[in-house]
Amino acid sequence: MSHTPGPWHYQSSAGDHDYLVYDEDNGKDIAIVRNFDVANARLVAAAPELLEACETLANYVADLEGGNGRTFGIVTKARAAIAKAKG
Repeated sequence: MSHTPGPWHYQSSAGDHDYLVYDEDNGKDIAIVRNFDVANARLVAAAPELLEACETLANYVADLEGGNGRTFGIVTKARAAIAKAKG
């Protein structure tokens, strides 16, 4: 299963204490973040771009590293986060 591609946006729900995260291009609602938690709404809305950046950086650093192990496991951590995001 793949995620809804970004960019995602967020807005305050009218009359509620919630934020709606949505994909304007596809007309899909992604998530509702409760109780005025704008920081989490921003984080959820940034997820597609964060995933893409993480994939790009992990591949770039792995190529630079060339198997010498000097990145202190950052590629391993990035790939674990990518796997968690993708399921």
